[in-house]
Amino acid sequence: MSTIVHKEKAYGIGREMVTKLRKLISRENFEIAIQAAIGKRIIAKERIAPYRKDVTSGLYGGDITRKKKVLEKQKKGKRKMKRIGKIEIPGEAFMSFYQIDTGK
Repeated sequence: MSTIVHKEKAYGIGREMVTKLRKLISRENFEIAIQAAIGKRIIAKERIAPYRKDVTSGLYGGDITRKKKVLEKQKKGKRKMKRIGKIEIPGEAFMSFYQIDTGK
C-alpha cells in the first residue's frame, strides 16, 4: 500500500498510518511487523505481538531438558509460520483506514 505525501508531512503521516493499521489488523500465531518507508529507509515501525500458547502446561515433573526442548520446538514453528504466513486484512479495515477525518 502506498500514498503520495509531501516530504515535510511524510514522517507524521507514516507514523499515523502504521499505528492505525496496527489497531485494525488482528493478532495471529506469529509476529506481524508493519513498516512505513520512504524508498529503502524505514521511518516508522510497529509490531503486533503473537498469540502465545502455554505448551509446557502438559509437562509434569522436574525434567527441565524436556521443557526446554518443547519451547525450542515451538520457537522453530513460530519462525516457520512467520516465513510462510499470510495475513488477511478484512475489507472493513481498509475502508476505515482510508476514511477521512472531518474533525467533527
